[in-house]
Amino acid sequence: MASELDARFFEFMLDLNASALAERLAGRSSAPSRPEHLVNNSLVGPDDADLLVKSLEGLRETRPRAVWVAAQGSLPETLDLLRAALS
Repeated sequence: MASELDARFFEFMLDLNASALAERLAGRSSAPSRPEHLVNNSLVGPDDADLLVKSLEGLRETRPRAVWVAAQGSLPETLDLLRAALS
């Protein structure tokens, strides 16, 4: 679609290890801050973190142009990394 609209396309993958993901999922579960979290929390939780991270491993090979961005930091830090990858 991007090429049809003569737009640039960026594909980003937020890279987070399983323990950090489990911690974030637990936090989201105990204090949902957005309406969709209620639905998401019923679908995945901290115990799913290992499987979720492993499910993304194959994307490194199948999506070679994707830019992997370390997401272990805070939201502002991660946004800074995304912005830097765009420049």
